[in-house]
Amino acid sequence: MIKSYQYFTPALLLFLLEMLIARYVHDNIIRPYGGDFLAVLFLYCLIKSFFNIPALKAALLALLAAYVIEISQYFHLTRLLDLQNSKTIKLLLGNSFSWTDILCYTGGFVLIIIIEQCRIRPVAGIQRISNPKKINMEYFVDEHSIVRKIWGKADTILFIFAGAAAEFSLNKAVDWLYYTGKLPADPLGRLFSTVAYSRQIIFSERDAALQAIDKITVIHRGVETSRGSQIPDWAYRDVLFLLIDLSISSYELLERPLTLLEKAQTFAVFKRVGTRMQLTGLPATYSEYLDMRREHLRQNLVKSELTVDLYHQYRRHLGAARYQVLKQAQLLVVQPEIRNHLRLNTIPWLRPVLWGYKFLKLLRLNAFLRNALLPVAYKSQIVSLDS
Repeated sequence: MIKSYQYFTPALLLFLLEMLIARYVHDNIIRPYGGDFLAVLFLYCLIKSFFNIPALKAALLALLAAYVIEISQYFHLTRLLDLQNSKTIKLLLGNSFSWTDILCYTGGFVLIIIIEQCRIRPVAGIQRISNPKKINMEYFVDEHSIVRKIWGKADTILFIFAGAAAEFSLNKAVDWLYYTGKLPADPLGRLFSTVAYSRQIIFSERDAALQAIDKITVIHRGVETSRGSQIPDWAYRDVLFLLIDLSISSYELLERPLTLLEKAQTFAVFKRVGTRMQLTGLPATYSEYLDMRREHLRQNLVKSELTVDLYHQYRRHLGAARYQVLKQAQLLVVQPEIRNHLRLNTIPWLRPVLWGYKFLKLLRLNAFLRNALLPVAYKSQIVSLDS
């Protein structure tokens, strides 16, 4: 039963076009390449006509079907079935394998993804504009701020906290993270708890964001009272500084270079957090922050027994394979001082792997790889990170 005439009609038109090409076109471009390119589009529209499934899944099924048909030609399936004299079968299955055909099928798949994304985005934009509840809301972070773009992407956030996991382990104040026992007992749980607070601040209305900052302050004050001493101001500044640094480096790694103004905007948001927490000694400008950041990296990093233990906990909770992925992610975003302390060595093939991952992002396939690299228990939380 036809589910969508929106796709069934194009499927019929594409089928007729394929028949016309097969019967009347005998050139060296459209017949050998155009027909294969359109074949995947036809299969996609046909699948969507009868099955109400997501576009990506339908496109992958269409591509897989095209690949299977092409591979059958490699094994001479028509000859094995004694159908080599059938014009209809030859038209449907072809009669010779070609890597060029595989490339054409893949091109058709890419075009499907691009078309579907272009169809979805304008609708989403209209929905945002037409929502009257969002008008006149005052947010802690402006809706158009680069910080929202940075913290609205799961990939970027995971790189931020991969880098943070490295720098936290080297900070001279890491004993404060060990005092409550939460970090070594459940480093991933602590990660997503911190993510939740950070995103609440960045994406909430002003009053809700301020309440979240105040709650963080109260929690820290409680830990200080329990231990009978104060967390040093430089330790608080270190956390703000690394969040600024890693927000910028992670976004630039995965997306594009930020302008000086965008970097300054990122600094300004986290400075407002520090000001609300009543921290002292905060830099006044982004330029001053860069100087203080370099000084903090020189003075406040040391590899200790707690560093070794924390990495042991990372490995225990992540497993050997995911632990290696964590270290490679850290290598890509942390400062040279941190790489030197932890002896994170450069791997020659790491950049090509990253380029491949960016290509998967263009096809909207990166989530499959990303989710596969993290424990099943946290998949729903990872998915929710994308805004």
